[in-house]
Amino acid sequence: MTRTISLSLHLGAHKTASTHLQHALKAHEEQLIAAGVRFYGPQYLRERDRSIPQMFGVGTAATTGRSAPLQLEFLAKDSDRVILSEENFLGKLFDERGVVGEPLYPLADMRINGLSQRLPHSKLRVFLAVRRPDTFLNSIYSQVLFGGLMLPPERFRERNDVSAVSWLGLVQRIARIPAISEVFLWCYEDYPKNFTQIIERLVGPGLGAYVAPQEEPVHPGLSAEAAAYVLRQYAEGKKGALAQQARKKFPVSATSPKLTIYDEADQAQAEMMYYRQLQEIARIEKVQILGGEFADSLGVT
Repeated sequence: MTRTISLSLHLGAHKTASTHLQHALKAHEEQLIAAGVRFYGPQYLRERDRSIPQMFGVGTAATTGRSAPLQLEFLAKDSDRVILSEENFLGKLFDERGVVGEPLYPLADMRINGLSQRLPHSKLRVFLAVRRPDTFLNSIYSQVLFGGLMLPPERFRERNDVSAVSWLGLVQRIARIPAISEVFLWCYEDYPKNFTQIIERLVGPGLGAYVAPQEEPVHPGLSAEAAAYVLRQYAEGKKGALAQQARKKFPVSATSPKLTIYDEADQAQAEMMYYRQLQEIARIEKVQILGGEFADSLGVT
């Protein structure tokens, strides 16, 4: 390549408002291009032959006919910064039994390292959101139901203890990759109030004003009433998109709270784990936790 292109990888994680962030960036794509930033999200990266591994030859033969550096040049056009936002590059979130992997995203560091080796002269930064283990798993349980695996909540809890969710291990593995220059991390709990700072770090200084947040959640989860309805319908032999129907029939509201399947003891354990993990993550070289009300209250920024 004849110029240095900054490549930012926004990797999610799943269930941390990644889709909301992607929609906001996509909605302001023209303003970003004018400012020298090219954004590619799932709408582009999930098209045939356009996944990150396929385009850059990570773990498979390249499908574009270009070398990885030329592929990055192609994506950059006349810009000097490229953003790829794709949580699926981290790997699968849960298996066919509804079990979240331990360690979390076991192939993530191998995939990111493979990409970095294909782009040895590019500045590579990683962006990642984390979430308290119990609310993270609550959201995954909703996703399991949306996927058609009709597990009762007690069975999901048996298969997914809050202690299995280690953000610390994931961040440690990513930060060890030699080519990663910086890892920017934020708490899902801070996302709404921290939106502009996240955008500034992701797209460049002074550009936060170009991107406004979307007003509504993109993929709202299930209410407790909706989840119970799904399981009743399934028990009665009903078929089809039961969770999608239930979400419309019983949306989350002031009178219909979001689904919570972990008890107070699990919640207390998850809160303490999360606090300790964030304290350790804050000590990792290369990692910067973006401040916000929640993170600041923990003293980790």
